[in-house]
Amino acid sequence: MFRKLSRPPIVLMVAIALFALITGIAANQLAASELITPDELITLIETDSPPAILDVRTPAEYARGHVPGAVNIHFQEISNRLDEVAALDQQKIVVYCERGIRASIAETTLEAAGYEVLQLEGDMVGWRSSGLPTE
Repeated sequence: MFRKLSRPPIVLMVAIALFALITGIAANQLAASELITPDELITLIETDSPPAILDVRTPAEYARGHVPGAVNIHFQEISNRLDEVAALDQQKIVVYCERGIRASIAETTLEAAGYEVLQLEGDMVGWRSSGLPTE
C-alpha cells in the first residue's frame, strides 16, 4: 500500500522553499535598522555628549571586549530593565550584538518604549575588523 519514495515529494520541497523565502524576508526586515558606522560612533564617543551604547550580548561576550562606554543588558532582559535604560538619560541609543540579530530584537523593544535607536553597522564583528578600541 505504501511505497518508498526515492526523492522528496514536491509538496515537501515547496514547503522548504517557502520557509527559506519567509525567513529570508524576516531577516531582511530585521536588518532594516537605521545604522551608525563604527567611525561615526567613535567620533561621538569622543565628544562631550556621547550617546547611550547598549551591548545586548551575554555578560561573557561583553567581558571579552566591548565598545568603550557600553552598558551590558542582554537582549532578552531589555523589556524588564527599561528603568536602567531610562537611567542612562539619553533619548538616542546605539545598540549592537555580535552580528545583528539580537540587536535588531532589542531595537524593536526600545523603539516601542519611545527611544530613538541606531544599530552599530557591522555590530561587534565590524567594530573589531575596523581596528577600533575595546574595553
